Amino acid sequence: RKYIAAQFSNLNNMQQEAVLTTDGPLLLLAGAGSGKTFVLVQRLLSRILDKDNPCNIDDFLIITYTRAAAADLKNKIRSELGKLISAQPNNMHLQKQLQLIHTAKIGTTHSFCASLLRQWAGKLGIDPGFRIMDEDESNMLLSKLCSRLLDEKYEENDSVFFTLVDTLGSGRDDSKLAQS
Repeated sequence: RKYIAAQFSNLNNMQQEAVLTTDGPLLLLAGAGSGKTFVLVQRLLSRILDKDNPCNIDDFLIITYTRAAAADLKNKIRSELGKLISAQPNNMHLQKQLQLIHTAKIGTTHSFCASLLRQWAGKLGIDPGFRIMDEDESNMLLSKLCSRLLDEKYEENDSVFFTLVDTLGSGRDDSKLAQS
């Protein structure tokens, strides 16, 4: 708790409470620039440095909204660990945490779900080497699928389909239908 006490000069009362609360999950809701990342880093370090029950960084699951936010968070944790190791160069637990940062579960909801799918791929009957399409690939595939579907519908000569195309395309073309 010495580590936490030294950090309190930078935390307001609510931030201190967020760092020290250890009984169950915690939801941090605050605006941009309010110190959420700082509080999260301090909370994580307080658990890692707990004298009675020290945790490892890879014991946690930390979900962010973007890959950039996850990378930023990892860098901030790495930086803080570096400072602590400089002050305590013989602390093997801290050294271990710096090594574990590479395997820590810090990422987006998508990356977490993908890791679960890979972990259970055999039971799910999917290839564990799958990859997630990027937005451009997804748009291209969707465009091809839509084009093929439209071609099939035109070949069927379905009057209901032609009415839909006329209605959405104002009698000109089917581009609006493809966008819908």
